[in-house]
Amino acid sequence: MIALSFLGTGDYKETTYHDSEIGRSYSSKHFTVVLQKFYEPEKIFLVMTPEAENKHALSLRTECAFVPIPVPSGKSTKEIWEMFSSITNAIPENSELIIDVTHGFRSQPMLALSIALFLRTVKNVNVKKIIYGAFEAKENDIAPIFDITSFINILDWTFAVDNFIKFGNAEQLRDILSVLHKKLKFEHDQNSSLKSFGKLLNDITQSLALIRPSEVSKFSKELPAKINSVKNDISQIPEVKPLDYLLNVIPKSFSDLTFNEDSIFTDAGFRMQGNMIKYYMETNQLVQAITLSREVVVSLVCKTNSFKYLQKEEREKAEDVLYNWAKFLKQGVRLEKTPTEIGKLWQKIIDARNDINHAGMRISSSAASKLNSSINVICKQVIDLINNMFQDKSPSEVEGSKLITHNL
Repeated sequence: MIALSFLGTGDYKETTYHDSEIGRSYSSKHFTVVLQKFYEPEKIFLVMTPEAENKHALSLRTECAFVPIPVPSGKSTKEIWEMFSSITNAIPENSELIIDVTHGFRSQPMLALSIALFLRTVKNVNVKKIIYGAFEAKENDIAPIFDITSFINILDWTFAVDNFIKFGNAEQLRDILSVLHKKLKFEHDQNSSLKSFGKLLNDITQSLALIRPSEVSKFSKELPAKINSVKNDISQIPEVKPLDYLLNVIPKSFSDLTFNEDSIFTDAGFRMQGNMIKYYMETNQLVQAITLSREVVVSLVCKTNSFKYLQKEEREKAEDVLYNWAKFLKQGVRLEKTPTEIGKLWQKIIDARNDINHAGMRISSSAASKLNSSINVICKQVIDLINNMFQDKSPSEVEGSKLITHNL
């Protein structure tokens, strides 16, 4: 393990620092010395401005060894970025690191958090601890050492929640909640619903990513009860506070992705699939959106012609109807309004989906930006089609308004 410490310009005084976690105390005016005694890093990288070096470096060298990282004073944005580069370049890849911000100068303590996140992500550095010797919090002339590593967890939460809300990916949330669950069990012998909640979120988003409407509905129905369990954990566990906001967002995200019937081919099931397509568009999952749109249109033909939804031959019959309509329109054959609209829509769907599935390896392939726009337009039309068929209509009205008939 190596350490990263900061040297400032304060008038440091002899202080006894105590780490309650390891049950040790040590006195020095330089916290870097305490860092060496308590945690025994193989090497200490010491960040110092010219002012800090002139004031403290010589006396500190008499107490412990360190590798200096000279940095500018940080009086401008340019100098702060130079400081960032000097520090991140000095720390080796794949190392274990403890960061001490006790004597951080000006913006250095805040910079240390950014550096920790950067090193962890880009250089695969395992940030074991971030510590702060709290001189101002002394009691009976003993200053406590605070473990502030949890502040970097706030950044983890931020990225995990952002990934979940914007892109429908719950893997990071699942991993964070699983770690917290194990920590509570190990340190406090306390059970929680955190791990199972994270798994449920991941089950939902994985089912969405792999386009499994029935599974999406099944898992989404389990959310309300699980959320109530987690709310109890939040009230007792400070590290889980960021989850509080998310619990208000989750019901809004998934409330429309359930249906009560056994089959996805009921009116409610079709409406739910329309909501899935909308969710895909909101989370930029366009491949899933166009794939489900295609299958929904085929299923609508099955519904209006009493074809069996899940039999391959029956779905192929429905596809034949759609392909014939598209072919007739290309040949200039005049069709009724509904066949014309659906035939045009089907042609757009298969063109977009084939362009994706063939990885652009066609003479007529579209640029990604154009394909993105096309898919959004197509999927909105499919959603409108579903809403027109099933919204505010009884089952008998839907069956009576034959969208597509086999004879045509």
